Amino acid sequence: MTTIIAPIIQSKTVTIIDTHQAGSFGDIIVNHLPWTDDGKISWWMHHRDEISEKYKIPHRDENGIYHVMIWSFGDGYKEEDDKDRLCFEDMTATQRCIEKNALLLISSSRNRGLVIESRGASYRIEADGSATRLRNL
Repeated sequence: MTTIIAPIIQSKTVTIIDTHQAGSFGDIIVNHLPWTDDGKISWWMHHRDEISEKYKIPHRDENGIYHVMIWSFGDGYKEEDDKDRLCFEDMTATQRCIEKNALLLISSSRNRGLVIESRGASYRIEADGSATRLRNL
């Protein structure tokens, strides 16, 4: 099933709070990402060049592979404790962790091409910008 991604329609502007990069793995922390898969994919497709230019994410490895995870900022940065939080090693502040609320995973490789995953569904992004939902096993 192929779907053309519709323009973003939402009431709040997506705000990029912070970014972190470790090799070919990038993390983007946001507020107000659209709720629907179409909205999330459309937001990424419309802003990926700007994000690449401003934050240097995604960063491809020597084989052209990259992974970008978009996280909800939620209640903000917290201290590391016994809870299962994502902590960023590139930060020196004591409050350098967020709750693990992943919103979107964007990955690219030679074999799979550009694939975006949201809420358990995977979509291959075709050259024309259309999204084909992949069958989940």
